[in-house]
Amino acid sequence: MRIGVFTLFCLLGFLCLIPFAAAASENEGQPLILSIEFDGNLSIPAGELKDLMRTRAPRIFQLFNHPRYVRDWLRSDLAVLAAHYHQAGFYDVQIIAHPERDIIYDADLNGVYVKIHIIEGKRRYLNRITFEPQLEGDEEDVLRLLRLRQGAPFDPQAPGMDVFTITRSLQDEGYFAARVWYESIPHETPAHASADSIDIHFLIEHDLPARLGEIRIEGGDLPEELILREMNVERGERLRLDDILQSKQNLYDTGFFRLVNYRIEQRPRVAGAVEDVLDLVWLLRERKMAAVETGIGVGTVDGLRLVGGWSHRNLFNQGRRLSLNGMVSFKDNSEGEFGRSFEREALEYSFMRIARLRAYLSLLLFREQDYEQEMTATNLETRAIRFSAARRINPVTILKVREQFDILYQRQRTDIEVESQPNTNTRSLSLILDHDSRNDYFSPSRGTRSQFSYEIAGGLQGGDNHFHRLQWSMSRHKKITGGVLAHRLFLGTVWSFGESRADPGLGVPGDGVPFEERFYCGGGSTVRGYRDNSLGPLLDSSEGIVNSGLHDSSLPEYMMGGRMMLVANIEWRFPISIMGHDLFRGVFFFDAGNSWLNLDEININAAFPWQPGKRDDRTRIFYSMGLGFRYITPLTVIRIDYGFPLQNIGDNSGRWHLSLGQTF
Repeated sequence: MRIGVFTLFCLLGFLCLIPFAAAASENEGQPLILSIEFDGNLSIPAGELKDLMRTRAPRIFQLFNHPRYVRDWLRSDLAVLAAHYHQAGFYDVQIIAHPERDIIYDADLNGVYVKIHIIEGKRRYLNRITFEPQLEGDEEDVLRLLRLRQGAPFDPQAPGMDVFTITRSLQDEGYFAARVWYESIPHETPAHASADSIDIHFLIEHDLPARLGEIRIEGGDLPEELILREMNVERGERLRLDDILQSKQNLYDTGFFRLVNYRIEQRPRVAGAVEDVLDLVWLLRERKMAAVETGIGVGTVDGLRLVGGWSHRNLFNQGRRLSLNGMVSFKDNSEGEFGRSFEREALEYSFMRIARLRAYLSLLLFREQDYEQEMTATNLETRAIRFSAARRINPVTILKVREQFDILYQRQRTDIEVESQPNTNTRSLSLILDHDSRNDYFSPSRGTRSQFSYEIAGGLQGGDNHFHRLQWSMSRHKKITGGVLAHRLFLGTVWSFGESRADPGLGVPGDGVPFEERFYCGGGSTVRGYRDNSLGPLLDSSEGIVNSGLHDSSLPEYMMGGRMMLVANIEWRFPISIMGHDLFRGVFFFDAGNSWLNLDEININAAFPWQPGKRDDRTRIFYSMGLGFRYITPLTVIRIDYGFPLQNIGDNSGRWHLSLGQTF
């Protein structure tokens, strides 16, 4: 079965490459590019300039084809380089690549050597920014929004962009008819000087503020009341651009629409009026309201995974959403037998919205069955009810509040005779803040995502388990020469309180935190190169595992899970050109982390990879490094990593990790 799945995966990958093979022959007759050199670039490094060009020099990871010389590409590249120099303040720059003198053809290699000459000239700086008349409110707030910076190199494109920024700030105050333009006042310097400066003077015409007349809707068959309830604007009130944009985001958040646009229409102005009256027209294109989805995936964590679901975005034409989905995975168990490892069924109903708070409410029912549970003599089945509310604070930040009620059923394993275990329940309240400013969901090149969550279980809510949990994670992506530098830091801790009791029969060790609520480290999503969930403290006989009949020297080690966890990841993601396409990425990564029972348990003397430690020391920080491959598809990212552990513990030979989506 496993061989068949791997063969299917390879076949799908080969079929994905067929379109690229057909496209690679487009420039087959052109000479190769042997090298690209720059002359005169005193202020900007050659590597930064090469990254801007479509004409590429040979790369180490160039697969299946070699970059070709195309004259039109080079001509457009010279214009791109000139624009880049303009942004850096070099307004008189000259960039030259003469076809006869600088493009040297080598007949033996059927390739060209490209040399680009740069004459940078003077560099211009911005001396001062002024406004006429003075802006209402705090002028410093507007200056912080502008691309122009006093004392910085002057970008000639920036004033035009800042005109738009100032106009938008006026529209946020209701001045939709405002006009903004600018004047440039240069300060000339002697010809031999290396720099000069310039003043930018913005002129502003406010005109009249505006209030909203009518709201009209064009396109779509949804009831008008479903659309109007998403509005942050009201008839007769001051019309502000920020309220319009927030209303647009609200419409997208409903999931009803594929496209949301608007236009503003001005009514004839009445003589002596102190306000303009504007009508707001929404242009909408709806999505299909009902959908069926199926899929199959293969990975080293979940094995073979089958998923399917049905959803309706507008049930009973009331703006309510209903979805039903399921997943089952198959993989080898600890004894090498292939079979079910996990299954999940879920029903979610989004049934109302708090109009004043702009919060969506939803009800989720789900059941999970874990057939791989090795800590006890039972398989765990969880049935849960989750009630949640979510509110978008701004376009990139969402606040969520969640109340969840779990019932944990411990199913007895058929291969071991033990007494049946009682059921337990956990009642928890969570607060989650999610900020995501990444420029792309699948393959971001810039931006930050940070998540903070606090959960309290038990207490006044009741239930068998009582604990607090804090989690914080932050990932950042930054474009650098030749690729993207990405890094993530995760911190988590959980501790019991009050009436939370230790009961091995209920799956709760001596510290009062249940096994399923603890942190487990190691594997494809934390520290690669180690077995999944293999790092951190082990369970011993003092925790009562012997009463399950499983604590035996012939059986594998059982993970206890930590009450705190630290994970840090660094990745350098670089493009790999395959047949002229950049849908592929290579990755070099370095991971670190572990989980512990308490802060005092961390072995500071073995906190760094070069510090020696005992072979089976589980209290140190574990490190790994390796490389990976990414294939960016329209639906997801196929991820393959090979990690090599840097500490000696258990199997130290390295490990493959195959999954979907980026690591972070």
